[in-house]
Amino acid sequence: MNRILYLTIVREYYRQNAIFIFAVLMFAIGFLRGNEHLAIINEALRSPFILSCIFLLWILYALKVTLFALRFLSQRSSEFLYHIRLFSPAKRIWAFMNLQFSLIQLAFTYAVLMIGKGILEKTWWAILAIVVVNLVVVVAGALVYEYRIRRPNSRQDVTRKYANLSFTTPQFLFYPQYLLTRQTVLLLITKSFTAFVIMGVCYLYPTDDYDIRLISLGCLLAAFSQSVILQNLHFFERMYFDMYRNMPVSGLRWFLNYLLTLAVILLPEAVVLARNFPAGPGLADGVLQFVFLFSVTVVLLHYQIFVAGNNESGFQVVFFSGVLLAILVMFRIPAWAFSAAGLLLAYGMLKRRFYEVE
Repeated sequence: MNRILYLTIVREYYRQNAIFIFAVLMFAIGFLRGNEHLAIINEALRSPFILSCIFLLWILYALKVTLFALRFLSQRSSEFLYHIRLFSPAKRIWAFMNLQFSLIQLAFTYAVLMIGKGILEKTWWAILAIVVVNLVVVVAGALVYEYRIRRPNSRQDVTRKYANLSFTTPQFLFYPQYLLTRQTVLLLITKSFTAFVIMGVCYLYPTDDYDIRLISLGCLLAAFSQSVILQNLHFFERMYFDMYRNMPVSGLRWFLNYLLTLAVILLPEAVVLARNFPAGPGLADGVLQFVFLFSVTVVLLHYQIFVAGNNESGFQVVFFSGVLLAILVMFRIPAWAFSAAGLLLAYGMLKRRFYEVE
């Protein structure tokens, strides 16, 4: 049973979230040095407030993985997993605990580092709190899966029942509305991370001999952090807009609709960048940095929809493309060149592959 859950849910989670995990690791390793991590851990072990903030991040991440597993269980292709009910409740709970533990390994690894540092510092109350929070996260996730597996056909949409909108929603708002109502945790975690990245590079800019390339790297990381949201847009269209592809709609209209959709999705990044952009560069530099972020996101969307699809090799291309773009940014390739080339490349992919995608 553990093997089945690993092959069906755990492996699929890490496949779909490879870019998100890469972005987290890139930020943790690339932007923070080892001594800075130790300083953060030391402060957290002595400050209940900072430790509570870290616990909140772990809980949000646990919600993310739990909702992913629940969505996976609700798919028609996953109905065979409900045969797990043939096992005893004790074996099911243990298997679900292993499942939850495998999904939260990213946060658990950091918890182990904090526990090791806490033992050296003899902050026993902090160690106890870390252990309790991780146990609660694992056990709570297992109980949620057990509750779901006992009710295979129960679907309750309270939001739709009490908040039925009567006005006509424009097409470019369909997916942002879907994110807000169905993928809330994914949206919240992604936007929190990208806001933190953009704020970080904006605050670092005036503290040393950095130039505008630092903000470009932050915008690049923020763009690649949207990969899971962009992949879900592909799934969303396949689920709800397959018939619409056969309508007489021009490729240019589809492209403009994608641009408007991504503009709405990237509004939080635009606000954070505008409020925290350093005073040294001009207004034109700030606008250009957002256009750079926007264009990279547009290219990623069109590549994932029209080229990569569900091919696992597509994630490797995205990964190495991000590394190559970062190197080119460091070699002072102007952001406007990336932006213009990216928008043209995205439109070319749509025109060439629009009717070939299934």
